Amino acid sequence: MPILGMKGAGARPLLMRVGWTTFGYMGTQVVRFGTNLVLTRLLAPDLFGLMILLTSLRVGLELLTDVGIAQNVVANRNSGNPDFYNTAWTLQLIRAVILCLFPLGFIPVADFFYPGINLAEILPFLSAMIIVMGLHSIALPLAIKELQSFRVAVYELSSGIVGSALTILTVYLQRDIYGLLYGNILAIGVATTFTYWLVPGLKLRLKLVRAHVNEIVNLGKWVFISSVAFFLATNFDRLVLAKYVSLASLGLYGLARSLADIFGQFGSKLGSAIIFPSVASMDLDGRDIRHRIVRHRLNFMALACCVTAALIAGADLIVELLYDDRYRDAALVLPVAAIAVWFGIINTLNENVLLGLRRPEYLAGGNCAKFVSLVVTLPYAVTSFGIVGAAWAMVASELCRYAMLSFGEARAGISFKRQDLLFTASLAGLAIGLHMLLTEIGLVESWPAWRELLSHFGA
Repeated sequence: MPILGMKGAGARPLLMRVGWTTFGYMGTQVVRFGTNLVLTRLLAPDLFGLMILLTSLRVGLELLTDVGIAQNVVANRNSGNPDFYNTAWTLQLIRAVILCLFPLGFIPVADFFYPGINLAEILPFLSAMIIVMGLHSIALPLAIKELQSFRVAVYELSSGIVGSALTILTVYLQRDIYGLLYGNILAIGVATTFTYWLVPGLKLRLKLVRAHVNEIVNLGKWVFISSVAFFLATNFDRLVLAKYVSLASLGLYGLARSLADIFGQFGSKLGSAIIFPSVASMDLDGRDIRHRIVRHRLNFMALACCVTAALIAGADLIVELLYDDRYRDAALVLPVAAIAVWFGIINTLNENVLLGLRRPEYLAGGNCAKFVSLVVTLPYAVTSFGIVGAAWAMVASELCRYAMLSFGEARAGISFKRQDLLFTASLAGLAIGLHMLLTEIGLVESWPAWRELLSHFGA
């Protein structure tokens, strides 16, 4: 039922919801992108590498204990019941308190895993971030549940602007890792505070109802397995690179992945905010659901194809225009990272359909397949081909994830393989054609990432 008088899922046209989701995401990305541009002028690449490592550790702790609280609120038909959402919020707080102890316990052994990085001094900041993030109101998943895209977009954009301004200010005043850490804590604090204004009149209190705890755990066990595999699959490369390459190289790799993932994150946003709750609200079988969403999926895939092709073809030009010479080598990684993001976009759309059908076991299987692929290929790729090799290992891992999700969709009676193959072929043709055009007019070099890879074979 609608929550606190909010309009239900059918009250607004799908295109309007997609429009607000797009507006909120694009606005937030513009703010983040502008913030990163400013920070690259103030900080050296090694500080970005250190922040990437710390962020990966934080995300790891969160996902390794994820029991799907937000997903439960979106998927559960009782989520409008105060007993349910108060139980979910209380579990979230308990989890945050427990989580914040782990970074402190890691301090004595930090030098053993990452010698020379001096993690022990900054791990307490990680605990602070976890606590502040754990104080989020449960209003955000409630708003997503009701498909209140306008409210979510305003929240994301406003909290992003204020948080980014505070981050830039702290780094400007203190141009070292501590300025960056203080800025991140303030930005998280702003996002947390703004969640309490997202749903007017929502009153939260500490409460645990056994029946609702059981409901959350029942779906959450699969979300937990999927989250563990997701963290290992999406952050394993960064954690391994921190052992094999310098912090500066890690910073360049992270920068290239962030550039490539701008549109990939939009795919994730569209999936979690539109596809997942829409499919979850449909009482239809797989074939009928496919008929409902295939046209909208096609439109998004066409847009993603064009954007990804531009990233692949114009990597040199993009990095040269945006960053100074210290970040030039990011152009070697960007086109390969964009290929990985393309398959990641397809996978994200597919897994949100499966989650809406309450088939989370295939999400877990897909992320496990991706992680196993990285374990097998990444160490060799990094030691043999450097950070460009790491990006190619990510491409291989996304293909393994796709194979598992396709199997799950076939079992659920729904498939998009023909559409996926058509757009992947279109991406290859468009990227090659655009790159040849840019090379002909002298704006980019001819496939630097491919030359970097072939040079290791003596070609």
